[in-house]
Amino acid sequence: MTNSSNPSDAVTAPPSDEEIAAGMRRYVAYAPDTGRVIASAYCPADLMHTLHPGAGLLLDDQLDPLTEYVDPVTKQPRARPVLILVASRNRIKADGADETTITGIPAGAIIIVRGETFEADGAAVTYSTTQPGQHALRVLAFPYQDATVTIHAD
Repeated sequence: MTNSSNPSDAVTAPPSDEEIAAGMRRYVAYAPDTGRVIASAYCPADLMHTLHPGAGLLLDDQLDPLTEYVDPVTKQPRARPVLILVASRNRIKADGADETTITGIPAGAIIIVRGETFEADGAAVTYSTTQPGQHALRVLAFPYQDATVTIHAD
């Protein structure tokens, strides 16, 4: 059984015949307000609510938290939509003045770049830097899948 908040650890292997005989059930626990998958695992049926108090549960299902979620209205599994991020230029000068414009970032999204966090307002984002190298702008906007756009600064 896996009970982890780390999405990459949240999916487990199928139960053995012995586990099935012992009453193990496959389930998905999710946040009822957002549908974000908390765990996708196997455990005895009588322990599911104890392991995830307040969580929504889907029985006999398995979801990948990186690419799937539970629609909070319909309570049905859904694919997390893909963000389409577009940079006007993927290469800029590292002079603090040259910039690129990134579109496709929804309002409320969290943008992480060089360890700093910003909240998007829905408008296009401009980016410039004085630091040469690759700059990964990570965008978190659940239920969208996390996305990254990389800008090269020379």
